[in-house]
Amino acid sequence: MSNSEISLWEPNNAVYIPRQASSAGEIANFAQQLRRADIDRIVAAFDADLCELAVEYVWKRTMSILKRQLAAMGMGFVGEMLARPDIDNEANAELVLTDYDAIELAHQLGIVNRIGALELRQAAELLSYYASPDADEYDELSLVQAVNLLRSCVVHILAREKIDAALDFAEFRNKLSQQVLLDDDPTLATLCGSQYFFKRTTIRVLLADVKANQGAQLENALANLDSVLRRIWVELQDPDKWQIGQAYAEANANNRKLLSATLQRILTSLHGFDYVPETLRSSTYTKAANDVLAAHIEFNNFYNEPIPMKILASLGSTIPGPAFQICMRATLAVKLGNAYGNSAAAQKYADKLLNLVSQDRWSAYLSRSITSDELVLSKLTDHKPATRWINLVEEFGLADVDVKDARIARLLKASASKDITQVQSQALAALKRLGP
Repeated sequence: MSNSEISLWEPNNAVYIPRQASSAGEIANFAQQLRRADIDRIVAAFDADLCELAVEYVWKRTMSILKRQLAAMGMGFVGEMLARPDIDNEANAELVLTDYDAIELAHQLGIVNRIGALELRQAAELLSYYASPDADEYDELSLVQAVNLLRSCVVHILAREKIDAALDFAEFRNKLSQQVLLDDDPTLATLCGSQYFFKRTTIRVLLADVKANQGAQLENALANLDSVLRRIWVELQDPDKWQIGQAYAEANANNRKLLSATLQRILTSLHGFDYVPETLRSSTYTKAANDVLAAHIEFNNFYNEPIPMKILASLGSTIPGPAFQICMRATLAVKLGNAYGNSAAAQKYADKLLNLVSQDRWSAYLSRSITSDELVLSKLTDHKPATRWINLVEEFGLADVDVKDARIARLLKASASKDITQVQSQALAALKRLGP
């Protein structure tokens, strides 16, 4: 196989279902990944006016299928992609992955496109709301909402006999560890000119491979990591640079001499040692932030967020650099909430942490980190979280923060003007910048 045969994988588009297919039965018939008995059970529930029961079943089956597909790539790799050191190859995908994890990773890998990820996240929030004590006793999932949720699950996941993007990506990943990309390889030029989504994912693939492999596969992956980083280091955002520094710290601690020496050489040549972490402290903050995010995404989130948010806000007065973005993501998720509200009891803890953030760190976050934070940006495309964001910008004086990214500067300007439509528009533009 020649080097020129390597190509970047293509993200999946949604499966087209004609608009005239508007009933639950017509839509469910496109779900190739469900058994006939499952489809009949779903249709019978809709016909019996048991919409909530039907969509809950559809949602659980959809997430289970998606998580199994992701697990087929190797759970160690999944953990690397999600920056979750607690996930190794022995982990059970359905136990350790939240629905949000699965949706985010599916989007990163091109299994679902941006619209698909947005619709699936909104579906998760909708189900979470109706399952929580916050829902009014007279609130019921409408037939229209239920059918739309069914359509989202079918067109983005269930209508495919196979999730081809995942298979294409697995092939791309294997090639990166099986052969060395030469300097004139067209794949490197293609990668350098591609959207950030591909660059970030390629780096995470290579980091997962250098950690897991030995012998020739390790040497191939290290050579390719060196080639790729030399070309795109200046474009990498801080969270992705921290992952490389974290990989070096782990290799050094585990006495993996070849890996440690090579990463040391790469970081030295790129002046990247500012991104080598204080490992233990960073891991503590990262785990606490992940606990907040897990509570935020799962059912009953408004009741479950205060305890992990309190723990995160109480860890100390300075967030270590490697954990800064995920701590901000978790805190802003609690602060912004979703279309159905936010956790009132968790707000004082979120405010406590945000009050620790200096103007310089706000500047760094808004210039380099929020631009790759799909969770926060996607919230800003929704009217109610965007309204809370406008209040947050005013409360913490963010309109006066020096921001290097022009799109985020426009977002802050719109926020300061209390122009919700423009806030949503600028957030959507920043999301599109990340890829399909």
